[in-house]
This record gives sequence, C-alpha cells and structure tokens, in this order.
Amino acid sequence: MIAANIPLTIEGKDVVLIRDVIGKSPSDKYTRQEEGSLHVWYEESVLTETREANPNTKVYGLWQTLIATGVIDLDQKIQVLYTNSTKDIGYYLYINNGVMQSGSIFNGELQSLPTSALAEEFGLDDAIILNSDESTLKLPSEQLKTHKEILRQSLAKKKSGQQRAIMSVVLIIACGMAIDTFLSIQHKKQAVLFAALENKLTITQDEIKSLAKRKRYNIPTQTETLSNLYNVTDSLNNEALSANFSLKSNEVVKVFVKNTNVNSARILMLANDDIQTVRISPDQSVITWVNNDKN
Repeated sequence: MIAANIPLTIEGKDVVLIRDVIGKSPSDKYTRQEEGSLHVWYEESVLTETREANPNTKVYGLWQTLIATGVIDLDQKIQVLYTNSTKDIGYYLYINNGVMQSGSIFNGELQSLPTSALAEEFGLDDAIILNSDESTLKLPSEQLKTHKEILRQSLAKKKSGQQRAIMSVVLIIACGMAIDTFLSIQHKKQAVLFAALENKLTITQDEIKSLAKRKRYNIPTQTETLSNLYNVTDSLNNEALSANFSLKSNEVVKVFVKNTNVNSARILMLANDDIQTVRISPDQSVITWVNNDKN
C-alpha cells in the first residue's frame, strides 16, 4: 500500500508523495500543475515543508503519480485507494459527467461527497479499488513545483521558444542568402556559356554565308580519267595490272603493266597526246596521264 507524506522508493528513486486534489481547488492557497490531460492542486506550503524535511528526496503528488501510472479509469464513478490494511482510511475519486472531485476516506466513510453522489447514495461498496504499490507505480515527468518555479519555467520556455523562432528566422535568411548566392553564381556561369555559344553561332553563320558565296553550280565529273582507265584495262584485260592514281585535278595517274611480246603492240596503240607509255625496266612499263577533270 502507498500513502502520502511517507518516504517511498519508486522506479529506484527516493520520493515522497504529498496529498494533492483533483477537481476544484479547495482554496486560493493551492497551486495548480498539469499532469497529462488532467491537473492536480496542492498546497505550496506543504510542498516547501516536505522539501525541507527531505532535502535529498523528490516530491510528487499522490494523485499526480496515480495519473502518471495510468491506474485511473475515467469511466468509473467511484474509485478508492486505501492507505491501511483495515481499509477504513484512504482517498477516493468521484467522476460524474466529466466532473472530477477527490476526497478522503475516514472511518470507512467517504468524506465531503458532492451533492450528486449523495443523491445517488454512493458508498464504498460501489467503489472500484485502486491496487497500487511502490513496485507498480511510475513517476510523473516533473516534480511538483512552487508557483514561482512554474512562472520561471514558463518564462524559460517562452524565451527558449523566442530564441528558436529567432534562430529559425536567421536560418531562413541565411538559407535565402545562400540560395541567392548560388543562383547568382549559376546565372554567371550560364551567361558565360550562353555568350560562348552565341559567339560560336555567329562564327558558324559567317562560315555558312562564306560557303554560300563559293557554292558550286556545276557537279564535279571524273569522265576523262575513268574513260582512260577503261580504255587501258579493256586493251590489257588479260594482263596483270596495278595502278596508282587519284581522282583529284592535276594528279598523275599511273598504271603498271608487265612487258610481254603480246602486249607491246597494245601499249603502243594506247599512246596519244594525253596517255604516255614508258618502259621503266626490261620486265615492266608504266602508262601515265594527268587527270584534267575539274573537281
């Protein structure tokens, strides 16, 4: 069993649970503190006295700890926590249509029940017993605090929030400046690239214009060279021939032929003003002419 104002060990920590209240504040001497979706009230003077009496011990509220542990059932009208083995002393929580009120159990009686509970004649026999001990309890996220400590914490959170907001604005501005600088650099790079491409386009357009001025209207022909090649190969079609020639204008065409008794007359017949024959060795002659075709 657990009780208020006695040293306990919860989750390995030395603590003291003081009496707190759920529902309406009994008087203006009570301080309010949130716990999850609910809130509890407690006397600040009791909190201060408990701290002084237990300097190395954390102080929480009884109902605050039960809320943090999750043992309270919001669907039950009467819930009780006994603090002795005879079950005649303890605390109760009454819930009616979302309205909560906690109180004490003394001599087996529910003390200071609200009018609605009295009208329904609720008693301990109608209550759900909250079975909790040190091994099953969980500590709330924060200890109970004085009013000044709550204000100080609120101001610190507000200041921290303002600092985060300022840092967020500074970060946004810094990011904006970084993006602006990046875009500026990229713009300069693109401008340089665009200028280079534009210059290249201008040069290309000038070259196209120059080519257009030198455009040929007569299709190149290789008639003469090809005709001479045909005549030579046709006259010497049974001979082993090799040639060295180009179709470019003013290039010399050379056809090499093996000297035989049979082809000597044919070679002489090919000779004219354009085609020349020269015996370059006892075994070989060369037939030459100049390519006069215009490319």
